[in-house]
Amino acid sequence: MQRLAIVAFLASSMVGCLRAQENAEHVLAWVESTTPAIMLADSTRAGHFHFLTVCGITCEEPGLGPLTYSHCYATAATTLTVDPTGDVLRSKRHGELKDKAFRFAERYNSLLRAQLDSAGKRGCSESERWDEYWHAIDSVARRIPAHPYQSFVIASVTNRNERGDFQLHVQDERDLSNVVYSRMCVLAPRFGITRPVRFDVTTGNINDHPKGHPSFTCSRGVVAA
Repeated sequence: MQRLAIVAFLASSMVGCLRAQENAEHVLAWVESTTPAIMLADSTRAGHFHFLTVCGITCEEPGLGPLTYSHCYATAATTLTVDPTGDVLRSKRHGELKDKAFRFAERYNSLLRAQLDSAGKRGCSESERWDEYWHAIDSVARRIPAHPYQSFVIASVTNRNERGDFQLHVQDERDLSNVVYSRMCVLAPRFGITRPVRFDVTTGNINDHPKGHPSFTCSRGVVAA
């Protein structure tokens, strides 16, 4: 009886795996039935504007950073997940379809950006490179001594009226200084950002009641009073 139970379990598992494989491939079959240009034209005629999202380990809009979307396009277009199948490849075919979906979304998002820009629906200056600025200030934070964990910068992509544009987290509050703030502020104009940028500041254990500190604002490359 025990052997029969094991055989039944293995058979059930194999059926489950096959179904998961077939389902993943079925979910992505759309990618071979249209083109980015055709899909965008259809969406435009329907009055729907959305950037395409694909999901692996994380979900992203290929060719469009999260801050670029948040600052520049969130009022003009929503997002639509076209690949929700995650990072576990169910088959070689599944992997091929995921690659196609990523390239498809990347091209589609590029076309939609150009369309929204030409229609005057971009919500930020073309010079503003928010995602690159984020990586630059995060690099500044990570050069702060670790005790033993690194400091870092978190970007706010929603509810910026309630929170800062960024959150600077430093493990040891003794490492907080206007020198660090100035290094982050001076970088903003280099990435085309001249509007005020507000930073929330925390220290301690980020996962266990981090301590809040007064925020600071960058304005045209300097720390605002």
